[in-house]
Amino acid sequence: MKIAQSEYRARRAQLLSKMPKGSVMLVAAAELVTRNADAEFPFRQSSDFYYLTGFNEPSGLLVLKPGAEQPVTLFCQPRDEAMEIWTGYRAGPQGCIDQFAVDAAYDLTEIDDRLPAMIDGVDQLLYPFARNEVLDVRVKHWISSLTKRLRAGASVPKALSDSDPILHEMRLFKSDAEVSLMAQAASISAQAHIQAMKTCRVGLNEFQL
Repeated sequence: MKIAQSEYRARRAQLLSKMPKGSVMLVAAAELVTRNADAEFPFRQSSDFYYLTGFNEPSGLLVLKPGAEQPVTLFCQPRDEAMEIWTGYRAGPQGCIDQFAVDAAYDLTEIDDRLPAMIDGVDQLLYPFARNEVLDVRVKHWISSLTKRLRAGASVPKALSDSDPILHEMRLFKSDAEVSLMAQAASISAQAHIQAMKTCRVGLNEFQL
């Protein structure tokens, strides 16, 4: 069973309605973590990011801006046929619009050009404090970029706020589809434990189960 894209859209709409007026929220995808040389650890998406998008690629950024002409923007990896041979299919900006129902999507290479304008003059910039080192560095860079253009009329966000209280309060309440998925996962886990107990015996090592 999968969560329908209509539910992800509804979650984003609900979150937008809960955000303070004049605010922008940044929700980052997880990054690939290098294990050794050019090999990475198995990828696990950020729970917050996946909750709002259903998008399972690394390094993306979701930008939510209530009241904007395009309130939901997703930055993602570009299509790259050579890399996709090794890392798997990438949706690319157009795929994000077509498959994940966001209002706008851009290549990650454009993020430093576009993001400062998206947070220029907002009352609050919401993002998870000190939980994503890559995002922390990016936010500092984007604010610095605006600061350098103050004389040209740019304006830095008036306040930086933690996004966790709003988003995590939403995540406490599960939809019927989420409850069904949780029940399915619990059933699979229970069957695995039963099989392990049937197989287990004295002298058997964990890796042999």
